[in-house]
Amino acid sequence: YLHAASNELGRRLFAIDLILNSIIKEKAGKNISLDFEGSEIPGVAKFVSRYGAIDESYFCYTIK
Repeated sequence: YLHAASNELGRRLFAIDLILNSIIKEKAGKNISLDFEGSEIPGVAKFVSRYGAIDESYFCYTIK
């Protein structure tokens, strides 16, 4: 899941929802994950939570 962006028509037609639903149906039952990339933006977090997304922490280590 790289980045969802819609124009006005896409938003009115719920294009991103339709695409995600299609992908989820196609891949259902397979041992794979869909990474929604997460967000601290409340609207985005609410959107992905409708698909059952759960928070997963990732850590970044820097070696100098």
